[in-house]
Amino acid sequence: MKIKQSRSKRRQKYIRRRITVLLALILILLSTFFLIKNYIIKNMDNLGVLKSITVFGISNKDKTISNGSKNNDNLNKIEDTEDDTSKKPPNDIDDSIIIAPNAEKDTSKPNTETNNKPNKNSNISQKNILDNSEDINYKEVFGSSLFIGDSITEGLSHYELLDEEKVIAKLGFTLLKANKELSNIKILKPENVFILLGTNEVEANMSSERFIKNYTELINNIKDKYPESNIYVQSILPVDPKVQKKLPFVTTARIQEFNSAIIEMAKNESLNYLNVASILENIDKDLHESDGIHFKYPFYKLWLNYLHNNI
Repeated sequence: MKIKQSRSKRRQKYIRRRITVLLALILILLSTFFLIKNYIIKNMDNLGVLKSITVFGISNKDKTISNGSKNNDNLNKIEDTEDDTSKKPPNDIDDSIIIAPNAEKDTSKPNTETNNKPNKNSNISQKNILDNSEDINYKEVFGSSLFIGDSITEGLSHYELLDEEKVIAKLGFTLLKANKELSNIKILKPENVFILLGTNEVEANMSSERFIKNYTELINNIKDKYPESNIYVQSILPVDPKVQKKLPFVTTARIQEFNSAIIEMAKNESLNYLNVASILENIDKDLHESDGIHFKYPFYKLWLNYLHNNI
């Protein structure tokens, strides 16, 4: 009887030991899984897009700038979202370019701000721009320029059209985040500063009034940091109509409202305004990625050629 009880106790002890080991293994596997998951998420947030590499013979020009077809949600929510039910009706935007007057700059440039006439270069055929773009060395043309923006602007360095140090842009970048990043910029004296921001604020349902308040603060800080630089603010780019189904605040009307506010700010702050959205008006094919927000490689050449012809 005692022998049977002893065997039973040993068997129970053996089973408990096996269960303990099994539970320990499960905990180790779960911990490893979550560590790997957090590492991947952290790196994706920091990188936003794949860096300039070539894998299995596929160049960056064949890759998408956005994070795949999932990108309906890849515009990060900003912390200070604000609901505003008293929106002003959007104004029609016909300006292809507005060059604001600046007494310290070259006065030989025509002042088109008062009559809001499009710049003559804005009528250049988009087909001709694409045909001639291969002859332009963008890194040389914009070698003394600085670009500030979100993941759309990040495509300029992703597609290796501009050097990475000339492009201060990240996935989910907003005016507030750009303002915080300003102190970390190492470029000393850029001749031109190009800014393209606002899509994330539109998506977050921020009011145009608060948007311009944040924008003006960024502009003032850039003026303090680079008093001799030409500052160009660019229009927010249009999105594919399908985007509104998943992002209800990203509408053509709100984008036009924000662009009208940018034009008014440019006049008040004596800035250069560029309606880069106009380069998409005469294109016979869709240059958007599948998410309807980001753009394919050909768009970036159109964009840089537009800037080259209009500054």
